[in-house]
Amino acid sequence: MLRVESRKAKSAFTSSLNHQLSTINHQPAWCDGNCCQYTGKSLKLEEGSLDHVLPRSRGGNDEWENLVWSSKDSRKGNRLPHEAGLKLLSVPRAPKELPVTALIRNAHSVAEWKLFLNE
Repeated sequence: MLRVESRKAKSAFTSSLNHQLSTINHQPAWCDGNCCQYTGKSLKLEEGSLDHVLPRSRGGNDEWENLVWSSKDSRKGNRLPHEAGLKLLSVPRAPKELPVTALIRNAHSVAEWKLFLNE
C-alpha cells in the first residue's frame, strides 16, 4: 500500500493519478480512429465510451485485447457482442510501442545528437 504523508502531497498524487486514468480512458478512442467498433460510426470523445468486449461482470479484464471504443448508445450492457446483436469490426489489440527517439528531432543540426537519432 502506498502511504502519502501530507494532504498537499496526497492531493497532488490524486490529481496526477486522475489525469493518467483520464488519458488511459481515451487511448482506445485514438487507437480505434475515434470510431465505434460495433457500428463504424465516427464519434466525438463525448459520444463514445470505453467498452469491455467480455464484460467485467463475466470475468473480463482491463486489458487492451478486451477494450474497444464504442458509442454510448450501443446498449450492450453486460452482454457479449453477439448476444446484443453486435459484431466487432476489428479485433482489439495493444498499440505498437514507439521508441521515444522517434519523437526527438535535431532541429538545430547538432552533430553530437546524430549519434542518437536516425538521421
